[in-house]
Amino acid sequence: MEKETEYEDKSQDTINVARLFELGLLSLFIKEYRTALEADTEMDRAQAIARLRNAMQKQCVDFKKKVSKASKNDMKVIGDLAYNNLHKKSKKLVKPTKIVNRWQKKNNAYWRKYIKTKGTNLTIDDKGIIQSFKFLLDQDVKGIVDGTLEIDKAVANTIHKLSNEGISVIDYKTRTKRNVEVFVRQQMVYAAKESTNDLRKKNAEKDGVTIWEWTAHADARPTHKEWQGKRFDTTGKYYPKSVSHGQESDYGCLHRAMPVYDKDDPYAYTQKELDNIDTKPFKWNGKTYNGYDAKQQMRAMERKIRQCKREIALLEENGLKDSESAKSTRYLLKKVNSDYSSFCKAYGTYRRSKRLKI
Repeated sequence: MEKETEYEDKSQDTINVARLFELGLLSLFIKEYRTALEADTEMDRAQAIARLRNAMQKQCVDFKKKVSKASKNDMKVIGDLAYNNLHKKSKKLVKPTKIVNRWQKKNNAYWRKYIKTKGTNLTIDDKGIIQSFKFLLDQDVKGIVDGTLEIDKAVANTIHKLSNEGISVIDYKTRTKRNVEVFVRQQMVYAAKESTNDLRKKNAEKDGVTIWEWTAHADARPTHKEWQGKRFDTTGKYYPKSVSHGQESDYGCLHRAMPVYDKDDPYAYTQKELDNIDTKPFKWNGKTYNGYDAKQQMRAMERKIRQCKREIALLEENGLKDSESAKSTRYLLKKVNSDYSSFCKAYGTYRRSKRLKI
């Protein structure tokens, strides 16, 4: 069978653009926030808000251009890799260029739809960025005027909140909200998966292949376990025409249909291997995890590590490197990193280093 393309690993340029965009916006927010806290008049504060709004719009325009360019480069890498990994018996009659270009156009349409030039669908804690700025400012200015809050402490508190919340993209029609990085990552994984499937299918059709075999992976959804590792035949001659009943189109499904060039070729997985493919329950820190729960725990730990790194970077950028907030966050980062390594070891997997970057 063909090798599967590591979609996420080949979308790093696009994901890095999203990370830099988020960190850049947070940095702008904090810069103008300190300025507004130090201002003497409402006019000065209003000017800080205006500067943030204008800078945010420029960042959004720049982000749209950069994410489009990066996704184009990533899609080419993904297409070339998928082409090189086609079955060794494939004649490779269909090149990846047209398919990759078609999916890149879909990516661009997606970026245009959800990256608003004025940043009106970017949120922090369910509030628009400017709305969030005003809300936090109103709270902290009162404390500073009353003498109950120091400016450095107010800035540190805001950095902590922003680092934990991050910046999300919201679709106001569906009320779906996703972190900027997740928003980009999911689209790239989807586009990479579908473009690779299209390339594989087109070449198999040219080669006269009608038999396909579903891949299998540990801890699949119960309904998907029923058909993973099984074969189907588009003609219905040797195997059923369908075994998945369209469930492979479910959001986030990791199963792929791979062409079978010879019906007598052995299956990729034996029935015994399929019966024992799931992660065995394990204990960590007194709690028992199954495979699905373990994945969720890993993602939560990865998010916490990124949050800590963002907070430390913003504190240092704002002259608060030696503050109590920075010290406590560095300690927390060290602990979560240690817990993450320990958990991965107990799970029998490895650290996802690329998911820990900011």
